[in-house]
Amino acid sequence: MKIYWYKDSKNVIGPAVKKLRDSKNMTQEDLAAQMQLRGVEIEAVSIARIETGKRFVPDYEVFALADCFKVDMDSLYPDFTKKK
Repeated sequence: MKIYWYKDSKNVIGPAVKKLRDSKNMTQEDLAAQMQLRGVEIEAVSIARIETGKRFVPDYEVFALADCFKVDMDSLYPDFTKKK
């Protein structure tokens, strides 16, 4: 079972999306364009809202994000079993 939101955030993948996007030197506009090439209608403002936890991310968008970054979908999710 995947946890899609946690505490005050509407998603848990936002920090991973931002980290991956920054590591690829992509803008939010670049990522939105890549998502649109994969059939997901999304704008840069929505990417910003995902990264800040202000927007829910449905499964099909998680799949497209993972495809954009060439990573496994599970790598977008934090490991809640680790002690902090």
